[in-house]
Amino acid sequence: MKHAKAFLSFLVLFFLVTAQIVFAQTETRIEIKTVKNVGVSATDETKSIIEVRWETTPLQDTNIKSFNIKLEVIYANRQSVTKQFSVGGTVRNGRTEIATVHTSSGRPPAMIKAIKTSISTSETETVTKQFPM
Repeated sequence: MKHAKAFLSFLVLFFLVTAQIVFAQTETRIEIKTVKNVGVSATDETKSIIEVRWETTPLQDTNIKSFNIKLEVIYANRQSVTKQFSVGGTVRNGRTEIATVHTSSGRPPAMIKAIKTSISTSETETVTKQFPM
């Protein structure tokens, strides 16, 4: 009975570890390196240029077609604005313009307090296997 329990425990542990390895191999790893305000827009002085930089480790045989960046800009008056944009799959940074100051009726103007950033990928995976005939 003790051997059966030990064997069953071993099998459960084996399957958990295997499942974690398989899951880790099916995702593209993205690490956001920086999100910063790089200055005022040359075309509209009321907007700031926000730059996002990231690194990625795609899986073998996976082709990243594009990166989809979502910024949630949080102002000092607790209001937020969402901005989304996409860049090509070979690019590892992106820039967009957002309002430097948020204004709303009955409230004083507010500066940018924080930026919450999310990046997702649009990718294709190629699988090739040769079968003998």
